[in-house]
Amino acid sequence: MKHKLFRLIFVTIIALLFPLRPAQAVTGGLDTTFDSDGKVLTSTAGFDEARSLAVQSDGKIVVVGSAFNGSFFDMAIARYLANGSLDTSFDTDGLKTIDFAGQDDLANSVAIQSNGKIVVAGSSELANNGPSRFAIVRLNSDGSFDTSFDSDGKAISSSTSIDEAAHSLVIDSNGRLILGGYRYISPRANGTSGYDFTLMRFKANGNIDTAFGTSGTTSTYFGTTIANTIINSISLQSDGKIIAVGEAQKPSDIDLAVARYNTDGSLDNTFGTSGSTTLDIAVDSFQALNNLAIQTDDKIIVGGFLNSDFALARLLTNGALDTTFDADGIVTTDFGSLDEGIRGIAVQTDGKILAGGVSATDFALARYNSNGTLDSSFGQVGKTTTDFGGFDIVNDITTQSDGRINIAGTSNHDFVLGRFMHDAYETLTQTVSAGDTVTTDSELNGATASDPIETTLTSPLAGTLSIEESTATVGLTSGYTFLGGKIVVTAPTATALTPLILVFQIDSSLIPAGQTKDTIQIFRNGVLVPACTGAIGVALPDPCVSERVLLADSDVKITVLTSTASSWDVGVANATSPTYCDHSQATDNASGTAEEKANPISALGC
Repeated sequence: MKHKLFRLIFVTIIALLFPLRPAQAVTGGLDTTFDSDGKVLTSTAGFDEARSLAVQSDGKIVVVGSAFNGSFFDMAIARYLANGSLDTSFDTDGLKTIDFAGQDDLANSVAIQSNGKIVVAGSSELANNGPSRFAIVRLNSDGSFDTSFDSDGKAISSSTSIDEAAHSLVIDSNGRLILGGYRYISPRANGTSGYDFTLMRFKANGNIDTAFGTSGTTSTYFGTTIANTIINSISLQSDGKIIAVGEAQKPSDIDLAVARYNTDGSLDNTFGTSGSTTLDIAVDSFQALNNLAIQTDDKIIVGGFLNSDFALARLLTNGALDTTFDADGIVTTDFGSLDEGIRGIAVQTDGKILAGGVSATDFALARYNSNGTLDSSFGQVGKTTTDFGGFDIVNDITTQSDGRINIAGTSNHDFVLGRFMHDAYETLTQTVSAGDTVTTDSELNGATASDPIETTLTSPLAGTLSIEESTATVGLTSGYTFLGGKIVVTAPTATALTPLILVFQIDSSLIPAGQTKDTIQIFRNGVLVPACTGAIGVALPDPCVSERVLLADSDVKITVLTSTASSWDVGVANATSPTYCDHSQATDNASGTAEEKANPISALGC
């Protein structure tokens, strides 16, 4: 018993001498490993707005939008390193502005080619208050113009329309560049005039692809009851067909407009009515579902707003509402303000749906399960708002290869780039002195049902400590079942004699019925961590479990000694797995039988 008492006193002294340093981020919250606070604001000359972003294969982030030069708007492109700082290898300072003809030029969408070249689409105005054109730019990885693209790296459409612009860009499997937006057509075939859905395709060399549509362009008129239709987003299905969504403007309200095109630019007659459809989700209500994402099964997710709330709908591959999605194909989410809407959508690899936009004057994020219900593990019951210090709007959202969430938008007329946690309970990265202790328990209230694992780390060495707790699923040693809490720890390498001390507190809500503190297991890289058998405070074997405590609230606290940081998981034994042996209990067997005294570990049933 005295050995257990010594351990308790030792841990208590450590806690008193070296105060805990709590984490600063939670699931759906800002990722504080990104530029120290999870957000970056970049100003060029004032009145800047980020409209779109893309993540390169090396983790660098490209953001595009517009920047006011004092007289007109220029296209603006910024590239950031994975840690949030501007990448000075891009155009020498991480920023580039592009002017076509001395008038307003807007960048609305960006995509990265497989060779790393950066493609930007938007619009260029030919004269002050004059006609605008589809505009496209291709840059080399260093930010210079790619002169193999239309000879100078820039191209604009040669239309005679008085107004047209590209809002969205995709790259097809052949490297061709497809732009979606609108064109004012006067007169249409029936004699009317107005804005129509318009797609344009460029070859990889910057020339218009005349094999697409009519001379490289296709426009779609939705009928006499609709005055104007505008594409706001396009995406490709797995078969290469093009989905375009936007708004259909009627005298009384705005409907959702969707069309599907074959790879040659013709309408796909198997979709909707002869290739297009409109949905009046709420009659005579102000509505717009303008953002688009395609699931792996080719179902179509669209997002926007309905009666000033977040609105999300899912369509089947034939264009009809998917009634397996929140019963009627449509879900709305109220953040509690009078001005809310989705402006960007992304689908995670696990099928969950991310939506970003605005609530009042703050960034708003929500995450939905694949059936349309809010994902209660994200933020506050599936949603979260974040104040970046001004009038904040998310314009685009995407995920990284590690699942973390990037958003681009504007705050007080500055470019904004933010990164949020995707599935981590909490995370921290801190530089400490020898003997310091850090914890993910930012509220210092222990593990809870919504944050079921808290991790505390004490290092005998000075350096940088990092803990990330996530809900990622992992495989464990045969015979054991994963409970939750993939915990990735980085720290200076210690020794078995003076090890790192890891303490995991597991909330009772995570512990299955019938399991006890002695059956909850810790795994390193999926391999079971045994109990310590050496002297007190020594990692023998390395790593090893030195203590298990059942707390008053039925939580379980497990202490691990290890010389090296790694990836840790929590699990339980299956019914057929070997019995767990808490070797630390063998030291208290002095009063047992002669056989137990001679072989205390065997006496435990091991």
